[in-house]
Amino acid sequence: MATSLSNQVLERIGFRRLNESETISARFHYLHVFEVRGFNVEGASLTIRSGNIDSRAYQLGVGTSVNAICRSLIQDDLTDNEQEWQKEHKCTPPYVVVHLGPTKEYSYNGTHAKFDASIVHTYDGFLDARVELKAWGEEILPSLLTGLASSFSLHDQPVKFHPTDRAFYGITESGQIVLDTQIVATGSFYCSSCLTAEKIAERLDAAVQIRKISS
Repeated sequence: MATSLSNQVLERIGFRRLNESETISARFHYLHVFEVRGFNVEGASLTIRSGNIDSRAYQLGVGTSVNAICRSLIQDDLTDNEQEWQKEHKCTPPYVVVHLGPTKEYSYNGTHAKFDASIVHTYDGFLDARVELKAWGEEILPSLLTGLASSFSLHDQPVKFHPTDRAFYGITESGQIVLDTQIVATGSFYCSSCLTAEKIAERLDAAVQIRKISS
């Protein structure tokens, strides 16, 4: 669930109100980063491929450096410090990075922005671009990852692709990068039943009986 920041809070962190003549438009991209679990690659290996599924284009890279993959895909790094990034995300090479985009051009639906050199920071103002790329990912990623897992897995060594990081960003016609911040609150819960020792023993016995019947 997305949460909102007030204009006062935005202004305290460096955003300013846009005047009526200022507009921000960009085409958006999404990077999905996966840690590969099940095989390693030799040295500083890097392989790039592109294709399309259901008329949706994608690029993907496989390698030992997430920044090297991203430089090949989008001519930019994912992170300023890859070692710290690996510690933060508790991951190790190799990686698969899937690049989706660009979308059509979208205009900013917000009141405040922060301008920092070649980067424009916006706040939760490109919902339609997010929706388009979410649908793009839902069409491509399941088939693509299933195909990769099937291709790389051996009979005794399955391969899995663990979601590790992602990046949503836009590029304006003049080449500025747009980073649109969205704050999302998440949570989970579960319910527990209180069982007596007798109930636990009863259910264990039932499980054993099920096992005997099934075997």
